[in-house]
Amino acid sequence: MLWSIIFKPEFGVRQGSVLSPFLFAVYVDDLAKSCAWTSGIYIVLYADDILLIAPTVCELQKLLHVCEQELRDLDMSINVQKTCCLRAAPGITLRAQVFPRRLALQYHG
Repeated sequence: MLWSIIFKPEFGVRQGSVLSPFLFAVYVDDLAKSCAWTSGIYIVLYADDILLIAPTVCELQKLLHVCEQELRDLDMSINVQKTCCLRAAPGITLRAQVFPRRLALQYHG
């Protein structure tokens, strides 16, 4: 409690707030709409995470770059250290960094 008295946020929401996932979804809504026209390609928003689904590695790479540009326009970026590629061929890259390939993934939210 002592820290709450010293530091009072004047904008935004506190970490863990129930509003946080909702506001994130509203903020990045255009990102999800950016691929609505493409068959077999999906962007799933859950809490503050983004899941990209594509039928091929080439399409996934294109989708990743579209997402990167949309997020850059929102002054956001993808944390490469917290990103992985699940059950796809190796070689998915962002800013010259290759995502580690995973055969399984445990999601912690």
